[in-house]
Amino acid sequence: MTWSVPRLLQPHPSQCHGRHLDVCRPPAVTDVHQDVCPDIDLDVAEVTSALTRSYEESCPCRFAPRRKVPWWSPELAELRRRTRRLLNMVLAAKR
Repeated sequence: MTWSVPRLLQPHPSQCHGRHLDVCRPPAVTDVHQDVCPDIDLDVAEVTSALTRSYEESCPCRFAPRRKVPWWSPELAELRRRTRRLLNMVLAAKR
């Protein structure tokens, strides 16, 4: 893989004055890491996966169970359903 110097970092052609044009051309930068470790992307994916697994195992998501309260009854549940239905009808009528 070959990289080039960003245009903002290149010298302006007027600074070259026709001399030493090789100095004014952006040098090609080769990917040094690719030569050292050709499977770097695979290694990064493995490390990321291992970190994610270890986090999920050591910090499991826990949801608190819903606690039943002694004063809630089926009668209150029905009243709540009716109230919510009426509220939703009023809110829909306002739109």
